[in-house]
Amino acid sequence: MEHIIRTSAWHQIPNYPEWFKFYGEEDFASFHLFKKGLEVHYYPDILIHHRVDIKSRKKNKDYIQRTRKSLRSGWYLYLMFYPLNVILRRLVYSIWIQIKLKLFKGDFRAFLGLMMAIFDLIFNLRKIHKNSERMTSEEFYNYMSLEEAKIYWWT
Repeated sequence: MEHIIRTSAWHQIPNYPEWFKFYGEEDFASFHLFKKGLEVHYYPDILIHHRVDIKSRKKNKDYIQRTRKSLRSGWYLYLMFYPLNVILRRLVYSIWIQIKLKLFKGDFRAFLGLMMAIFDLIFNLRKIHKNSERMTSEEFYNYMSLEEAKIYWWT
């Protein structure tokens, strides 16, 4: 999904780290905007999601890389923004669900992406720590209490 950010707000948040090789740039921006006390508004007349056939993506050559990038970006965000007391549980649960839903069902390509994402996470721990702006427990609670983003589909 493409996104639009007011220029004044854009200048208040850091640039996306190049090493992140983004999947999840909207989440990165939303954490920073939230920490700055700025609001996010959705304009479905301007921005909409397009539908993607997830099952057919498994046949694409880039399936392993997509899996790798999507998992690691989520984990990077956990480590950069979530309070320390939440991180381990979220990481373990995320890995367990990937094993349960992918590996145990015979999706060995997804498992390879999972292993590569774990390696990326370990390799980038120093960079993640350097770029972290952890939320307090209260900020995290408030962030998690926000209404889910409304997603509008275009077909």
